[in-house]
Amino acid sequence: MSSIEATLTASQLRWTGHIIRMKDSRLPKAVFYGELAKGKRLRGGQRLRYKDVVKRHLKATHITVDHWETLAKDRQQWRQAIHKGKSHIEEKISQKYQHDHNIRHGFPDASAPIIFCVNCGRGFKSQIGLFSHQ
Repeated sequence: MSSIEATLTASQLRWTGHIIRMKDSRLPKAVFYGELAKGKRLRGGQRLRYKDVVKRHLKATHITVDHWETLAKDRQQWRQAIHKGKSHIEEKISQKYQHDHNIRHGFPDASAPIIFCVNCGRGFKSQIGLFSHQ
């Protein structure tokens, strides 16, 4: 997930909060809470509904799925929760980038076997990496 995706997540959650605060007679709210009267779902993996995506975003931002609607009714608290969640997502992205960067540039995890170059001290995960370095 990139920083753009974190911004998109925050935007979608802000819009969802706006839907929650709408009057019940408004069409977007009716569609959000509505269900199909008839029809059947296809076999296999189902296409995600907007509600499913919102639930995934709520979990990613550590907003409780059970009480998010009551939180969304208060606009200021909702915006603060989204802002905290977005910061959490961006921190997670940064940590993953740093972890992947360390692995790519010769600083593997502590659990991986490390072979060091005798000349410069750089660490390698495999013997062939050390051989090609020398």
